[in-house]
Amino acid sequence: MDYQHISGVIKELRKHNNMTQKELAEDICTQAQISKLENGNEYPSCITLYYISQKLGVDMDYFFESIYTPRLDYVNEVKTLLREFIRERNYEEVFQIVQNEKNTPLFKSGHNLQFLIWHEGIAEYYMHGNVERAIDLCTYALNITSNHYKPYSEREIEILNSIGIIYKENNEHQKALYVFEDALSHFLHLPKISDRTIQIRIIYNASKVSYNLKEWHQGISFCEQGINLCKKTESLYLLGELYYQKGRCYFNSHHQEEAFSQYHKALSVFEIQDKTAYIKVVQDAINEVTGEEQVGSQ
Repeated sequence: MDYQHISGVIKELRKHNNMTQKELAEDICTQAQISKLENGNEYPSCITLYYISQKLGVDMDYFFESIYTPRLDYVNEVKTLLREFIRERNYEEVFQIVQNEKNTPLFKSGHNLQFLIWHEGIAEYYMHGNVERAIDLCTYALNITSNHYKPYSEREIEILNSIGIIYKENNEHQKALYVFEDALSHFLHLPKISDRTIQIRIIYNASKVSYNLKEWHQGISFCEQGINLCKKTESLYLLGELYYQKGRCYFNSHHQEEAFSQYHKALSVFEIQDKTAYIKVVQDAINEVTGEEQVGSQ
């Protein structure tokens, strides 16, 4: 095993995170040990490597994959490209990349294979509408790395989120809610959460499913969780959408004043973000509330 390569990866990740050796060493080991590890003069124990990985925001497997996957930069480029095409809803390109890479040695096993199969499942649903096969592919991807003896990783929780979305878009809202709640429960067991946007995204999806089930109070509760998390992490990610969703739940449960208040908060966020399409949707919702109030007062 090329431990020298691990040394280089530790140093590279530390610099990427703008951390000093002293900051990385804090609560783990001495600064001198970090220096020796990065210079390849000392090999880390599994426990030390685990805590280093947590602080650097990667799974411990990342270090070992970097040993067995010499072209790690290429693998990461493929993964980044797939995520970009997913955001652009370009599922044909996603499917094509998956088919091209599936039989290459770099993506034959472990986390890399999992990533491909997961995205194949997403593409399968949006391209062909095959719910059963899409769920099967995502579940297969999940099972490549998950087991009953360790907490789910953030990647595995993301795959659960994809399964929930497929159920939601197929109008199987109760199944979707179960999956989203299951995904959220796994966050409780993570030793460290590197990407809070995953958690916020799942909470938002759970609020939308609750709305579709006409569970207004449950929807409001999920929105409040998401809003509080956005505030805690000082993030605008989905904050406007959560305020808007909360307003919809209040409106449908006949709390017009609260709906009006939440819509205005959503509007403020969307104006800051310059999201023109969202601003129009919220303004229409505000007009609907004020219109009902005027009718009621006549």
